[in-house]
Amino acid sequence: MTVESLVHSAQSLVNTASTPGRAGRLVTLVRYANQLDASNPQAQALMSDIFEIQGDMKSAGELALKRLQAQNDNYILGLSYLRLNLAGISKAKERLDFLLAAGENNSFTPFLRAEALARPPIC
Repeated sequence: MTVESLVHSAQSLVNTASTPGRAGRLVTLVRYANQLDASNPQAQALMSDIFEIQGDMKSAGELALKRLQAQNDNYILGLSYLRLNLAGISKAKERLDFLLAAGENNSFTPFLRAEALARPPIC
């Protein structure tokens, strides 16, 4: 089975009314797709969503960074990266440090760096 087929099957489960009853299958399909091709953007997006739903913001943020590195000019993906990482940081000082580091990261677009520097550390 190809990665695209696994991702398509997983996306079909997401769009089905009875998704809660099939959550285990969805997670299994997405994990297997990521094992076959860790660089597949659709599989990464689904896995990131699963991590976020499970409350694993660190893993979701790490995947968001991988996706952002592959699609550097995707502003929405950059905002998602900032949001997921901030959600996983509880201390204001650590949030501020993260935002300052993102604002100084030259691999990010000027728009994303400006967004990071303009965000308040307490959300």
